[in-house]
Amino acid sequence: MYSKREYAIGQIQVVRISDDRGSFFDIIPGSGAMVYRISLPDGMGRGRDILRYDSPEDLEENPLYRGRVLFPFNDRIPGGRYSFDNREYFLPVNDESDHSSIHGLVYNKSFQETGIRLDESSGEISYQYRIGADDFESYPFPVELQVTYRISDAGFYVNYQFANCGSLKLPVALGWHPYFRLDGTVDDWSLHCGGGSFVAVDDRLNPTGEIHETGGTELDFTSPRKIEHRDLDIALTASPSGICSLENSTHKIILDFDRELFPFVQLFIPPERDSIAIEPITAATNSFNVNGLGRLELNPGEGREGSVRISLQSL
Repeated sequence: MYSKREYAIGQIQVVRISDDRGSFFDIIPGSGAMVYRISLPDGMGRGRDILRYDSPEDLEENPLYRGRVLFPFNDRIPGGRYSFDNREYFLPVNDESDHSSIHGLVYNKSFQETGIRLDESSGEISYQYRIGADDFESYPFPVELQVTYRISDAGFYVNYQFANCGSLKLPVALGWHPYFRLDGTVDDWSLHCGGGSFVAVDDRLNPTGEIHETGGTELDFTSPRKIEHRDLDIALTASPSGICSLENSTHKIILDFDRELFPFVQLFIPPERDSIAIEPITAATNSFNVNGLGRLELNPGEGREGSVRISLQSL
């Protein structure tokens, strides 16, 4: 039987949905309903943590946005500046290293629990956040996001639904920022990811607007390939199946996401090289300013929905 309990990390409240066999996921509603931890059966009767999660100190500082929901834009907008329908807007700058606005507006907001279902076969919980027309001068568009998390013997599942609640067309993008880990270091793991193209960037990692083929480059992971020495901070087009995998000699983590909603996947390896962010994203970096990179434009009443499924296999 799946159950719900709450615990605290300092002043931070955490919600855990778990069974009695070591499977669980942790959500922090007050930090944008972020996914803090996921533990899945490892094939040997134990639960295995598959996420690199923050220490209590890092949770307060949020240095790498681990597990956060990125909405209503993902990744980076240089200078926080964007234009839409012949108007210019300036988003809050929250990365002083290059004076950018990064990772949306809800990663530190409190989400409201809207539903829960617990039974013998699965545990599920839903959260909601609504951006009002007056909440952000830089994003004056009413939009609602609902996120549902579920765990079962099949793995971990997250569903996203968002919709334009206003009377005007709006720009929007969505991403999720989990950091996955296995035993050892990222250099020893094999990655299978991408649809054969990558989003070209300049020396400041801002997209040029061009999309190039990965064939013959260090970014070609269309077949399983050891990560080795590579430093990755790049968006790939999603594979036709929407599946990515990360494996070592004993386990494989499989991500299966709706390619219709998530046509790109962002890869990032932090300096510690103890994990890799594999981020399903609706749009590449700076899509609010660069055409052709996935920015969605929703008419009043229009919405989108899509999901990500994660499973763990023993090898």
